[in-house]
Amino acid sequence: MPALNHVYEFTEDGWKHVTADQIDSDYAVSHRSGIFMCWLCRKNVDFIPGGIYSPYFRHSKYDDDKNCPERTFSSSAPKAPLSPKEHNLPLRLIIDNNNFRFELGLICLLHKIPDTVTTITASDNNEKFTYNLQERLNEKGITYLPVGEEPSEFYTIETSADFKCLWNKTQRGIYNSKPNVFDGRTCRKLPIDADVQINRTYYVLTHRSLYDERDIRITKILERHSWRVYEVEARVCFINAGHE
Repeated sequence: MPALNHVYEFTEDGWKHVTADQIDSDYAVSHRSGIFMCWLCRKNVDFIPGGIYSPYFRHSKYDDDKNCPERTFSSSAPKAPLSPKEHNLPLRLIIDNNNFRFELGLICLLHKIPDTVTTITASDNNEKFTYNLQERLNEKGITYLPVGEEPSEFYTIETSADFKCLWNKTQRGIYNSKPNVFDGRTCRKLPIDADVQINRTYYVLTHRSLYDERDIRITKILERHSWRVYEVEARVCFINAGHE
């Protein structure tokens, strides 16, 4: 049985953290209602009332993207807290004609966004990107902010104290020595050991030259400096997409 410890409920006052024991309902609530959301992956979740087991939340098996840290937890596993500082923010690869650029996704669960300036710095070239979050940040979803065209291994976020509980100051960016795999539909970077689906398109950003294999279709779609972007599709199931 899943054990979700980072669920928020949509209320009249915005999103608020909630536990399954706090839900006063004898009936199941579907993820389709949009009432409950997993903070870690931003997917709506189901509420299952008490019965044989205590009440609990669970991810939907119909989710297209199943990359959430708490999907692997069981009810018997120790419920060690996953703080926001342990959860890397999503990074997108945007391909535009014969070029590519990056966007960092900021997650916000504050009902009222203060008037504050946030600066994101790319570690590799110290390029800075400054945004007024009150003007840009969406309080009910992920807001993707441009962070330049050059790959950076890390991004540093400098902002007011109001947001320090939401994001880790240092965010992982692009690996130099390993392939970086992005979902072809969402453009989001996959975790290093993520599984991939057959007959689904992915993008791989790497310094290396890749070639077609028997069970994998690989097509180079652009090259800039020493970086190459490939379109990849697996014809049979294989795992650990981020491995070398």
